[in-house]
Amino acid sequence: MVFGIYPGGIAGTDTGLTTGRPDDPLLIKKALAQLYPQDRNFIVRGYIHYNGSDETADEAPGKVEQYIINDHTLDLVVCYRADELNEATWINTIKKIIHRYGEKLDSIQITEEPNLRNVYAGDGHFKDIERALFIGAIAAKEELLQMAADENHIRADKEIRNEKKKAFFQRQKEMSEQLVNKLTELQKKNIDKELDQWERGEWKPEDHRASMDEVMRKIKEQYQFKDENIL
Repeated sequence: MVFGIYPGGIAGTDTGLTTGRPDDPLLIKKALAQLYPQDRNFIVRGYIHYNGSDETADEAPGKVEQYIINDHTLDLVVCYRADELNEATWINTIKKIIHRYGEKLDSIQITEEPNLRNVYAGDGHFKDIERALFIGAIAAKEELLQMAADENHIRADKEIRNEKKKAFFQRQKEMSEQLVNKLTELQKKNIDKELDQWERGEWKPEDHRASMDEVMRKIKEQYQFKDENIL
């Protein structure tokens, strides 16, 4: 079982709102910390109003996202409080709300008690509430599914980039190992040749082949190798 609470001080009644002292975010957070079960999710409930414009109106409690901490998630109610239904702004507002709260959401409820037509706290007495509920629920579902698809696409794209990067560094390591092996063989060959010349009394400092530093310099220049490429 998952537990949760509405932590605000404002509540709706049949005829209006009941209010007490203004919400104190610090005291609310302290109370939530005491209620928080350490081994499971805890849900905070909040309300946000659509009043017919393209912007949200009242929120209860204010800035509810500030209480979504630890393993808390948000159960959000989008209340419909418009005298006339404007489908475009209603749907757009729902989408903006979903993007505002994003991954903090545990669930989202479209309209508050649309079946209550004679009480202040319910949305049922507003015109076209059935239509608002219908198109609002569809819009919310479609937006959440699109967000999930986008997130999966981003995750898959990131995995592909990581695999390409790993393959690049693996190839770079292999090339570096090949270069080191070849340089080692070249160094051994030159040393053996110079020892043979010395034993025969043919070795002279002025005839000494280019130093390995010079060999390395030329190879790096020719094959565009840098010191950090040699792993």
